[in-house]
Amino acid sequence: MLFKFKIYIDVEVKFDIPIMISTPSRRANRDRVLASCYDENIILDNVRFLKEIKSKYPSQKIFIGGLMGCVGDAYKGETIFDERSSEEFHLWQTNLF
Repeated sequence: MLFKFKIYIDVEVKFDIPIMISTPSRRANRDRVLASCYDENIILDNVRFLKEIKSKYPSQKIFIGGLMGCVGDAYKGETIFDERSSEEFHLWQTNLF
């Protein structure tokens, strides 16, 4: 997985442009994580992994983002939350980031 990030960061370094690398956690909502063989540390491990990658480069233009998990099929939009339901759904993951 390191190679995937390195390709993009090398472009950032070469051209001195900002880049945001995100945790591969789009599907890591509370329900999915707790139903898996992982626990909430999976989010923290992802963040630590990206920080480790970032530390290997001198650039101050590398930013780390936390990709929020979704519910249902995000491409179809069949499950649309109101603001309160969305906040409740994402709060667990938000607090981990």
